Amino acid sequence: MNQMTDLANLLRASDNIALLTHRRPDGDTVGSAAAICRALRAIGKNAYIMPDPAFTARLSVMTDGLLAPTDFQPNFILAVDFGTASRATVAYENQVLNAVIDHHPTSSDVPAGSVVEPESAATGELAFLLIEELGVALDEAMASAIYTAISTDTGCFLFSNTTARTHRIAAAVTEAGAKVKEINNAHFAVKTRGRIAVETLVRSHTEFYFSGRLAICFVSREEEQTASTNEDDFDNISNLTKDIEGVVVGAMLRELENGCIRVSLRTSSPIDAAEICSAFGGGGHSRAAGFTSGKKAEWVTEDIKSAVESRLPCRD
Repeated sequence: MNQMTDLANLLRASDNIALLTHRRPDGDTVGSAAAICRALRAIGKNAYIMPDPAFTARLSVMTDGLLAPTDFQPNFILAVDFGTASRATVAYENQVLNAVIDHHPTSSDVPAGSVVEPESAATGELAFLLIEELGVALDEAMASAIYTAISTDTGCFLFSNTTARTHRIAAAVTEAGAKVKEINNAHFAVKTRGRIAVETLVRSHTEFYFSGRLAICFVSREEEQTASTNEDDFDNISNLTKDIEGVVVGAMLRELENGCIRVSLRTSSPIDAAEICSAFGGGGHSRAAGFTSGKKAEWVTEDIKSAVESRLPCRD
């Protein structure tokens, strides 16, 4: 049996199943959890997504009717789009995980029966395959959740992690009724005033190093609050630094409520974002990764510059 079959069998043998998302939730963790939760209910399981106050309006569309009541006591916890309990949404960071479904290469020491496939563009791809393994036919809600998961983690299929399988699954969920036009509009076309304010901050705050090959932007907590932003407004914002002509590494630095600095790194070949971030206690993918530092922003900037300078290819 393969990993997906093992996980499907684990879920078939379990009940009172909790789907756990990661902190600072995004479209992939919530969309994948929503699709799997609906599929588990379709085979008669009592399944819920554990609530998180960080679910924004765009994400909450997918969790309607799926959030666990306060008295829910799970017997099985499935981590969706992350592999270690410390990355779980804060209220559940000490929970014991029974299984993991994830596409991040930094997942380690996962329970038996887990599925971890770094080659997947998004956990949404794995959610699709799991639902297929469970023998559940996709309905419109599952299809839309999977499309949201995949499209948001691939930048609407623009990122280099997009594969032929990504497109095949996107086609399958489209045929199953995914609300593609509405999802693309909500996540990639319409911009809130908060988003415009954030993009303005990024464009005005970005500084360049090493002949324009490294771009770093820092946004303070005070600036975020003044701009009246939420997490949706920062979705994929770090790509703005990387999408500038000539930039090989783009870094977005955000000051968190506790004063720590959250770094989101985007890179082009041959620089490995996950390798850089792992040196600072973080992780992710080769082209997109992150870490959190307790240092001041100016020192984090120096750390990034040092790490990048030693990895930049020599100019011809």
